[in-house]
Amino acid sequence: MAYTSTDLLSGRDNGTLPFDTTIKGRTCMKWGYDRSHHQSTTVTEWNLVCDRKWLRELAQSAVYAGMTVGSGIYGTISDRYGRLPSIASALFIQSVFCFLSAVSPHLAMFIFCQFVVGCTYPGVLVASYTYVIEWTGPSKRAIIGNMLALTFPLGHMIFAIVAYFLRHWRLLQIAVGIPQAVLLAVFVFRLIPESPRWLLSLGHVNEADIIIREAVRTNQKTLPSSYFAYTRLSSHNSMKEKAEIPKKSSKSQSNHYNYTDLFKTPKLCQTTLIILYLCFSIVLPYFGLSVFSTSFAGNRYVNFFLSGLVEVLAILLSSYALHRWGRPRPIGVCSIVCGVFCFLSPFPKNGLQHLGTAFALIAKVGAAAAFWSSFVHVAELYPTVVGNSGFSLCVLVSRTSTILMPFMRLLSDVWQPLPTSSWDP
Repeated sequence: MAYTSTDLLSGRDNGTLPFDTTIKGRTCMKWGYDRSHHQSTTVTEWNLVCDRKWLRELAQSAVYAGMTVGSGIYGTISDRYGRLPSIASALFIQSVFCFLSAVSPHLAMFIFCQFVVGCTYPGVLVASYTYVIEWTGPSKRAIIGNMLALTFPLGHMIFAIVAYFLRHWRLLQIAVGIPQAVLLAVFVFRLIPESPRWLLSLGHVNEADIIIREAVRTNQKTLPSSYFAYTRLSSHNSMKEKAEIPKKSSKSQSNHYNYTDLFKTPKLCQTTLIILYLCFSIVLPYFGLSVFSTSFAGNRYVNFFLSGLVEVLAILLSSYALHRWGRPRPIGVCSIVCGVFCFLSPFPKNGLQHLGTAFALIAKVGAAAAFWSSFVHVAELYPTVVGNSGFSLCVLVSRTSTILMPFMRLLSDVWQPLPTSSWDP
């Protein structure tokens, strides 16, 4: 995931006591680094300490800034050209710039590469999630959507293990890029088909029919007698969905919809505004608690692993809750749990810092459950023809909070009791 590589590449420890320090100005002439946890990090290689430590946060923020830009680009690409071209192009760019990050001779190049890598995440995340949802029937979407979400915390935990054995940041960056390069082959050789629902939404019934029949043959099933009626109904529903969107002028293509269409009817406008606020408010604690898990009291690798493990629990709980109680109520309850335990986590002191870590992990459960539940909810709310645009706009707006999130660590210079400073042992 986006936040993992940069955070563990930089490390939590700025170093040991400086030899020459200006306390008020936070400037250092020399710095003795503690290398007991890392062989080399971006902090030790480019001296990102004292008056330069904001550059470490800038590198992390560049990833989220890239996500913001990418959300605006890939949402339109996916809706206009298909889910597979969006994913394949993003994987190619992502793998190239992951490897370029690993060989960056200068900090400026590293930050730029991280920005480009961030741009590609929406192309993979949003399009693949929408792709899976479009292959799934309404009764199973909550379960399948959450099963897909399990890949993220599993990757989180695997990354913690890999980081434990690869203590050099350049080797770790290469390890981050290898899975993308391997997965790219799946899309280059077209080992999976395009979304038939997307094809039907554009009126490409024959292409969708070929894919559906191949899926039926592969799974050794038979087409129901109502198949042709269903195909006609799907096309009719597609036209009905398009009717909810204001008609385009004759100068533009009828199937070219964009973000402005999400606000052109009262119903869609109301839905979009509520969903944007939801995404903005839940993404900040979700990513913040994931990134700052290396600053909790205790071993950084264990804490990072546990942060992924509790997210698995959160996804399983949210999957059951969505099936049992619908969408809005579980999202609201999980958001409250996250807020309460985020507020409590900084207070345990005097040997009780591990209790603060426990509170932070409980908050992560609430944040992750609300985060992934909202993904399922958003994917269901929009018509197919603007589904990916609506989903991507939510991601774009939520990234405005994550861009600023890495700099929260610097707030300890302003007020010591702030949560990120209180988690350190």
